[in-house]
Amino acid sequence: MNGKAGCGKTVLCYTVIEDIQSYCKSHANAGFAVFYFTFSDKQKQSYQSLLLSLVAQLGWREPAQSTLRQMFESPNKSVPSVRALEKILLSSVTQYNEVCLLLDAIDECPEDDDARQNVLDLIQRLARSANNLRLFITSRYLLDIKSSMEDLVASPMSVEVDAVDADIEKYVREEILRDRKLNSLPNATKDLITQTLTQNSDGMFRWAFCQLHELKRLKSTKPSRLEQALRSLPATLDETYERMLVQIAEEDHDDALTALRWLAFERRPLTVGEIVEACVIDPSRDGVVKEHDRGGSEDVLNILAGLVVVDSNRSEDGDGDGIKDVLPSQAIDVQNGNAEPGPLFYPITKKTRIRLAHFSVKEYLVSNRILDS
Repeated sequence: MNGKAGCGKTVLCYTVIEDIQSYCKSHANAGFAVFYFTFSDKQKQSYQSLLLSLVAQLGWREPAQSTLRQMFESPNKSVPSVRALEKILLSSVTQYNEVCLLLDAIDECPEDDDARQNVLDLIQRLARSANNLRLFITSRYLLDIKSSMEDLVASPMSVEVDAVDADIEKYVREEILRDRKLNSLPNATKDLITQTLTQNSDGMFRWAFCQLHELKRLKSTKPSRLEQALRSLPATLDETYERMLVQIAEEDHDDALTALRWLAFERRPLTVGEIVEACVIDPSRDGVVKEHDRGGSEDVLNILAGLVVVDSNRSEDGDGDGIKDVLPSQAIDVQNGNAEPGPLFYPITKKTRIRLAHFSVKEYLVSNRILDS
C-alpha cells in the first residue's frame, strides 16, 4: 500500500493488524509478525533489528527454537549474526501453515549501508522460498520499493485523495468538537473550517492536523480573524513547516536550532531532560556551558509546538499509553487523546521521550529544500 506522506497509512495499518490477528486466531497454525520502521529510532531502522524482531515473533517452533536456545546457552551469548538470523527466520516461516507479515513505513528504512536494499532483498527471498507467506507492506511511492514490489508481482494499493477526504472531514469535525475554543465558534465558522481544511488537505491528515494546530493557537476567536487565517493557509507541508519555524520568537532561535539538530540526527530516542541539557551549551562561545541558565521541561515543547511530540510509551520509566501530540504547557489526557486536563494525566518530566512529530518534518529539516524557503 502506497501513499503520500501524512495520508494516514500507519493508521490504516492498525485496522489491517486487527483484521489479520482475528484471521490468524481463527485459522490453525497461522503465524503473524509485524515491524514498524521508525525514522526517530535507529533501532527501528536497521536490517538486523528487523530480523531480530521477526525471529522473536515467529521463532517459537522447532527447529528454530532449539537453535535460538543453543545460541543463548553458548558461553559468549552473542547476538546471532545477520546470516544466522536469516536462516532462522526462513526455517521459522516454513513451520506454519500460513504466515502473515506486515511491514509498515518501509520507506523510513534508510538507504545508508544498504539497509533498505537488504530489507527488499529479504522480502524477495522470503516470498520466493515460502509459498505460505502473505505480505502487507506500506510505503510512500519510491522507485526502488516500487520496482521490488513489481518483481514480486505484488498487488498495488494506493491511498487515493478522494477516498481519504471523507475521513479527513470526520477527523476535522471531531477535533473541533474536542477543542473548547473552536467548538464555541458559530456553526457557520466551524463548517467553513471543516470545508476549507478538507478541500485543501490533498489527502494528507498531517497537513490538516498542522492547520488545526495553528488555528487553536490564534489569540482571537473572531470569525473574521479565522476566515483570514483560512484564506492564507500554506499549500504544502514544506510551507507549513517553514511558517512554523518563522513564527519562533527570535530570542528562542538558539534553543530551537539546538533542539532540532539533536532531534533530526539522534541515534536513539532522546528525553526532554537531555534536550534541556543540550540547550545549556552555547555553540557560539566555543561550547561554553551555561550551568545556571537551564530552561524548564516544557520549554522545547512550547518553542517547537507542532514540530515535536512526546512519546508517552517510551519514557525512561517505561510508562505510558502511546504517542500523543502535545499542545504547549498542558498535560496529556492519554485516555481520551486530549491535550487538556482529564481523568488520566501524563505529566511532562525530564524523563519523557521527545521526537520530531512526523517523518516529513525530519525530511524537510535535513533536505536542501529548507535552504530555498
